[in-house]
Amino acid sequence: MTSVSSMVYGHVHDSADQQSPRSAIPVGIDVQVESIDSISEVNMDFTMTLYLRHYWQDDRLAFPSSNNKSRTFDARLVKKIWVPDVFFVHSKRSFIHDTTMENIMLRVYPDGNILYSVRVTVTALCSMDFSSFPLDTQNCSLELESCWYNRLYINFILRRHIFFFMLQTYFPTMLMVMLSWVSFWIDRRAVPARVSLGITTVLTMSTIITGVSASMPQVSYVKAVDIYLWSSFLFVFLSVIEYAAVNYFTTVEEMKKLKKSTATGLVPTTYNTNQAMAFDGCFHDEIDLSPFPELPTTPTTDRAAPPRNSSFGPEPPSRRRSGYGGRRVAPQPQVHHEQQLHD
Repeated sequence: MTSVSSMVYGHVHDSADQQSPRSAIPVGIDVQVESIDSISEVNMDFTMTLYLRHYWQDDRLAFPSSNNKSRTFDARLVKKIWVPDVFFVHSKRSFIHDTTMENIMLRVYPDGNILYSVRVTVTALCSMDFSSFPLDTQNCSLELESCWYNRLYINFILRRHIFFFMLQTYFPTMLMVMLSWVSFWIDRRAVPARVSLGITTVLTMSTIITGVSASMPQVSYVKAVDIYLWSSFLFVFLSVIEYAAVNYFTTVEEMKKLKKSTATGLVPTTYNTNQAMAFDGCFHDEIDLSPFPELPTTPTTDRAAPPRNSSFGPEPPSRRRSGYGGRRVAPQPQVHHEQQLHD
């Protein structure tokens, strides 16, 4: 290993000292994606770990071999020879893994062919279009360039799965809209029930919209999910406004009827309990108000005595029942006292 390293080092620096003109060296690049770690819509970037391999031929590194086997070196030899100066365009962050040592491999073949492999994690910029979010498809590219070579593009087509957003956004929003419609079947006099239901659905929709906006970048155009969420929020908000309008116009109508009755001096002969409950905003089932009695049309001074049927006298004592077990009481003999009149 030491003799080969010394030989390579000497050949490279001898050639550099001669400063002889050389033609461009063809370099092949191979990228093997190990994993796509994350895709951030907020930062508009993606992070992936990949193996970046370079292939080229350098006759100065050729060595005789009887068995035609290649020799593999670590990162210490890379600093002593020429390697392609490839870098990532639009890279935000990138690093070479170094656990437990630098993940760099240099393999030299007897004919001078070289394989240079590096394990890299790179975070690159991706210009995303969220007009159709979450039904969108993003086209992200990883660009590699060298100071002396052309640019290489690696395109990644990313399709979003809709099922996650159906569970997190669409289904809860549908349920909130349907829940706001339940108030249409609640009596309009049940003010606490309808108001609390409307306010709850409005606040829940606001929370859903805030959560979706927090996970999205601040863009200047309207997204598809925004149209859906704000349309649903409009339905929920209008259900609250509808009840407020119904309650207001009903109260105004009842007040007009009451003022009209007061102005004409006419007192209604019947009193509707349900209408009375509309003024205090609550409906009380436990209150039972009987209608007002009808007022007489002409005043009378003498009250008619209740009719008495003379044909029927008081019930005979024999037919009266006592309060003891329903037994009959024996009739008592009647004693007649006659007064004699003397002349």
